Amino acid sequence: MMGTRGEHEGAVEELLTLAGAAARAAAPDELLAILLRGRELYFAGLAEAEALARSRYGVLENRELQAMCREEGVTYGVVMPRAEALAALGYAEWRRTPAALAFVGIAEHAAREGVCVVPDQR
Repeated sequence: MMGTRGEHEGAVEELLTLAGAAARAAAPDELLAILLRGRELYFAGLAEAEALARSRYGVLENRELQAMCREEGVTYGVVMPRAEALAALGYAEWRRTPAALAFVGIAEHAAREGVCVVPDQR
């Protein structure tokens, strides 16, 4: 997990750089390497966002947490335990970051080029 703000900013910068490299990648193997590194950074950033959400929102009373979840479009209550709601809040925040959006762009470009992290099962 990325711990310091400097590390997080470095990951954001790397994902943005990878997005540019993906657009210029000439070979499928090169694009796959970019996609795999981007995925690694994406999930590290997501884990960080979830940890931050737990620390930021975990102190809220249930009704305050429910209000925050409603605001973010996250279901919280009987169907979702508190821990899952906190993780979902982290994801809701993470998916709007430039880093997450850069990775989505990488993955979409790779898919258009027929490159994915799961081998073809034909």
